[in-house]
Amino acid sequence: MSGKFKKELGLMDLTLSAIGLIIGAGIYSIIGISAKHAKNYTWISVILCCIFAICTGLSYAELGVMFNNNGGEHLFTKEAFNNNMLANIVGIFIFIGEILLLNTVAFGLGSYLTAFIPLKIPILAGISLLLSSYLNYSGIRNSINFNNIATVLEIIGLVLISVFGLFNINKNIFDLSKINTKSMFDISIGSAFLYFAFFGFDILVELIEETKNVEKNLPKALIYGVGVSSILYLGVTISAISTIGWKKLSESSSPMVDIATKLFNGNMGFIVMIIAIISMSNTLLMGNVGSSRFIQNIAKDTKFPFNLHSIDKNTNTPKNAILLITIITMFGLLFGNLENIATATNIFTIFVFFIVNICVISLRIKKPDHNRPFKIPFNINNIPITSLIGASSSIIFIVILLKYKFF
Repeated sequence: MSGKFKKELGLMDLTLSAIGLIIGAGIYSIIGISAKHAKNYTWISVILCCIFAICTGLSYAELGVMFNNNGGEHLFTKEAFNNNMLANIVGIFIFIGEILLLNTVAFGLGSYLTAFIPLKIPILAGISLLLSSYLNYSGIRNSINFNNIATVLEIIGLVLISVFGLFNINKNIFDLSKINTKSMFDISIGSAFLYFAFFGFDILVELIEETKNVEKNLPKALIYGVGVSSILYLGVTISAISTIGWKKLSESSSPMVDIATKLFNGNMGFIVMIIAIISMSNTLLMGNVGSSRFIQNIAKDTKFPFNLHSIDKNTNTPKNAILLITIITMFGLLFGNLENIATATNIFTIFVFFIVNICVISLRIKKPDHNRPFKIPFNINNIPITSLIGASSSIIFIVILLKYKFF
């Protein structure tokens, strides 16, 4: 039975979904990799990443409310270029990117769980993936309720770390006199690794068909979500580098726990560990929710086998699409270590960001009179400056990651 999704989600649900995905994917699992490259200047990596992310987020907001459909980037590409083949290629990239995102977070979660459960990381990551798939299948309200509670806990924990970390600020990390060409490249690598965390944009455009008053709520949720996440990223990064130093941060398998232990003399370490596990579990869940909706929507317009377009009449969720995501992500655990997965995830993710920004520009030229309930401000000849920045930064980041990994 194909059926339709029920509109159950409001502005708070969407905003917390964006925040939960963005901070869960980056602060708890990738920030250490970023610090490995940017060192004391990781805070600059965060600022650059957030600026570019805001630009791309505005592009998602304009496109999302233009078409009011879960098709996301696949739909945007088809509308902008009237080319099914290109749209399908983008769809494949999105699908691969989402699978790699799930694997990245699953590995990060598995590394935290080893502190409590004496099993290997890939096994714990696999169990986590199965549990997130089940909760996704149980219903969107269950998934969103878990997300809302988890995200509020995350925000409280990170605000505490940021505020108390202010007492330990190391002024040396703000000394820009030592920045040279190599350090700028390293800072750019740090930004590129963090950039993939902002794939949280994607979850919102894939929940459009389940969102009330989407024309107003989607743009607001994207702006609020990116804004709050950016502030948290910057505060936590400065606190982390000042409290335990970039080297320990880059080597730690549970950086937020190490920071909390140092800040609160061990009293908060266990609590932060629990929050970190909840946070990454939530990111895993919402990534599963978004990717399953994306597959379900594409399957409506293509000849995908296995009835991937169907919606379960009991739970109102895309059961077959969830099953497919689960199977593929389990195989993805064989990919390798966290940094290898993160590198591949970033390349796919940033390519998608490039396409989204180009779609905005193309549609402004081809369909200037199309109804846009939300329209990006700051334009030159009706072309959004932020979309130009988002597209350009995406190309730069892809080149940097390829050079870092292969040259």
